[in-house]
Amino acid sequence: MSEESPAVASRSPLIAPAVVLVLLIIAGWLLNERGKTVSITANDWPWWRGLQHQNIATGEAPIEWSTEKNIRWRAKVSGRGHGTPIVIGSKVIVASADDLTQTLSLHAYDRSNGTSIWSVDLTSGAAMHKSIKNTYASSSPASDGKAVYYPWIADEQLWLASVSIEGDVNWTKSIAPFFSEHGYASSPCIHQSLVIVPSDNLGASYLTGVDRSSGEIVWQVPRKTGGSYTSPVIHQFGNQPQLIMSGQGQVVSYNPTTGDTLWTCDGPGLSTIGTASFDDELVFVTCGAPPMIAGVMAIDALTGEIAWQADAMANVPSSLVVDNQLLVTEDRGTLVCFDTKTGEKKWRERMGGNLSASPTAAGNTIYLPDESGTVSVFRLGETLELIAENDLGDGGFASPVITGGQLFLRTEGAVFCIEQQ
Repeated sequence: MSEESPAVASRSPLIAPAVVLVLLIIAGWLLNERGKTVSITANDWPWWRGLQHQNIATGEAPIEWSTEKNIRWRAKVSGRGHGTPIVIGSKVIVASADDLTQTLSLHAYDRSNGTSIWSVDLTSGAAMHKSIKNTYASSSPASDGKAVYYPWIADEQLWLASVSIEGDVNWTKSIAPFFSEHGYASSPCIHQSLVIVPSDNLGASYLTGVDRSSGEIVWQVPRKTGGSYTSPVIHQFGNQPQLIMSGQGQVVSYNPTTGDTLWTCDGPGLSTIGTASFDDELVFVTCGAPPMIAGVMAIDALTGEIAWQADAMANVPSSLVVDNQLLVTEDRGTLVCFDTKTGEKKWRERMGGNLSASPTAAGNTIYLPDESGTVSVFRLGETLELIAENDLGDGGFASPVITGGQLFLRTEGAVFCIEQQ
């Protein structure tokens, strides 16, 4: 381990994985000139919001399930966490933290049967101040198929760890100072040889590109000071990959290779949580905490100019683009649909309980959990067609992960693999 941290690296015995990793290059920018490849397949969900950063599933998933129906396996997870699982080859990986000891851990489960493969403790004690609603493990891991990357706050620092897919700690690194207001919830993203993490906080704030192999900082650029919790998202618009982040009253597009700013747009508000979504021309950002310029904004991805803005109050959940429809999930339990090109509001529907998870799409079927644990399944068209409501009796804040015909759902105390039986 490089760079001493308040970390321990205990792990349980490893069950050797049977994984065939196939090289997948998304839009040409996941492979860098030094051959540091990202080895993932179409059946993986390697980071927050999936392969294309859009919460769009590969394949279908069951429509109905219960504790007795279409459950392939259930794995108990000790501690709490709001981060989604990731799926890499034969493994499902999730983070959790014990509130009492403030021990943060990564856990790997066998994708076929839910058996525990390994657990690694990354840090213990000296955790951040956080809101009651947040956890010490609200970020989602990211993986390049060879290692898993995870950030956390301890001793008023943002830390980042690399853990091999076999469960060995490769390195830990202190990235930047962090003075917490409500905690941390941003998830890392991967670009070429880098893993990229933000540190928006009450002190000096940065966006940092870290070499995946060594843990060394390659670039670090300042951001406006303030408590925001959104995650970076990368998409290639034209010939230019862009990393998009909102927060502190700005939406900023960065070159993810160098950290250079490509454009800046005012909005949507001072403190943002939801991750930006996009189509091939527009970037969509949301905000639900005043003061704010607009609840939802569409921005031209090439120029940074505002295309349209509309009213909505989406604080925690991220929006979802399906064809020419933008779904904005409001925390108070409503779902609003806008036309992506014009901003015209198509409908607003009450979903039920309070919402913190983000919706996931499998074709035109949408999966959306509320905080009590009820997952609404509906078909998206010109109107909203509710087709199922499923309840496993355990609440949660994590978004659904759908890949390879399986749905992975993280609740307060477990991870479920849901598959048509």
